[in-house]
Amino acid sequence: MQRQDWHQSLSLLCLRLISFNMDYYWKLKEQGKKQDSQADASKAKLSAFHYKMREQQPREVEEYDIWTCLAYCLYSPLWLAGPTTTFNAFTSHLRDRSQEAIRGWRLVAYALRFVFCLGLLEIMLHYSPVWAIGRSSLYLKVQRPDLLASYAMMMLIAMWMKFLCIWRFARLWALCDGIEVVENMQRCICNNYCITSFWRGWHVSFNRWLIRYLYIPLGGQKYRMVNVWLVFGFVAVWHDAELKLLAWGMLNALFMVGESLAACLWRSKALASVRSLPEAARWIRAAAGTTYVYVLFFVNLTGYALGVGGTSSLTQHTFLVDWAPGLETLLCSFLFLFSGVQVMLELRECGLCVDGAG
Repeated sequence: MQRQDWHQSLSLLCLRLISFNMDYYWKLKEQGKKQDSQADASKAKLSAFHYKMREQQPREVEEYDIWTCLAYCLYSPLWLAGPTTTFNAFTSHLRDRSQEAIRGWRLVAYALRFVFCLGLLEIMLHYSPVWAIGRSSLYLKVQRPDLLASYAMMMLIAMWMKFLCIWRFARLWALCDGIEVVENMQRCICNNYCITSFWRGWHVSFNRWLIRYLYIPLGGQKYRMVNVWLVFGFVAVWHDAELKLLAWGMLNALFMVGESLAACLWRSKALASVRSLPEAARWIRAAAGTTYVYVLFFVNLTGYALGVGGTSSLTQHTFLVDWAPGLETLLCSFLFLFSGVQVMLELRECGLCVDGAG
């Protein structure tokens, strides 16, 4: 096994060790408090069907032992890539191996969906080898801005499909073994127009881990403007101490703060008259969402695909070398994405797609 593979597994192992220790600490802290036995029985009943209850309900003190910890840390289906699950949720399945989330024909259909997605990824990479093009820097020889923009979009879609297949295979394996874990990649990369909902639907299990063990202990929503910097800084260092990941983390934090300020301004009394006009409000929201699609586009290219230098070179070749075709590409893509965000808003207003839900 290569060093990088060991490094990635060690990072995931650290998350599991933190989960074990924090869940154990909270159990000991609550042990001296009086609890309503009827409420506990209700929780125990719900925990058999809801992952969130499994995650939050403490286990018995004797279950927080070294052997259960080792079983949790070294569980084969989730060892290499996750999805990340908490110690409480994992241990709750050891008493009853039959998970209730996906069973029978639903599990078969889930496996077929995985095979279908894997086939799509193979076809995509066969006809559009985006990773090979990126490593060889051949995209810098392309002079047409529209082709460069298309290449960058294809790279992000391929990256989304890659992680989807990796995490869905691991989750399928765990489900077949009777262990329920959270589904990552709950929303297509092309169905996002803000950073908050993007991260709620991307690495969902890690996002829930961060909220439970980092964001809430740091003060949660009360100190949101400060916490986002600490959380994204942790995520960047957790992935690897590289310049591109540090830049990615700080850019995410910066734009998330900007997004929060824009949301506060939009809900303020000063813009109440604008919000009262449905058509004008819809167009403003769509324009803001389209702008954030570009933000997500370049931030993730910087962190996960081309790096700081590669993204800068791509932007320079697209818009600075010959600005007229670049501007034409920017305007055409803005109109296209603006229409797409309108569709996203319509789906959410009709209740067919909810932010932060799979």
